[in-house]
Amino acid sequence: MKKHHHLAAYLLIGLGLYFLSQQIYIPMISDLATWPILLIIVGGIFLFTGYNHRDYDKLLPGGILLLLGLHFYLNQFYPTWVDERSVYFIIVGLAFLLRYQQTKQGLWVSFILIGIGLFTLLSKSDTAFQYYIESFMSLLEIYWPVGLIIFGIYLLVKRK
Repeated sequence: MKKHHHLAAYLLIGLGLYFLSQQIYIPMISDLATWPILLIIVGGIFLFTGYNHRDYDKLLPGGILLLLGLHFYLNQFYPTWVDERSVYFIIVGLAFLLRYQQTKQGLWVSFILIGIGLFTLLSKSDTAFQYYIESFMSLLEIYWPVGLIIFGIYLLVKRK
């Protein structure tokens, strides 16, 4: 069986164009020669290879690299862009969602990661949501032993 090295070929072409754009001054293209654009290029190549050649293992790293590059690029040029660590959970969750689209694996991981990211992002904002979270956490600090007891009883009485 003949092995094709599409990913390596696309990466070499993409990296070559990126570094050539740094040497040849073209005003619009030279302004884009930043390291986040390099992440976007590599992530885009992984996604292209994954979709075009049905190599779905490349979708997760491609999605993560492309979305991280997009996040860092927008963070540099738009001061209102959200710069919190919780965005990383959302990015990885969206990458799992991209992979789920083709492989039907990782949907719950995607929902959990996106949920954690949105939860932590919204809990840091100065809104009513933060007040509800703080009041819920204070109740949880008081009554968590009761939850342990109820869960232990459930484990004892549940049928196999």
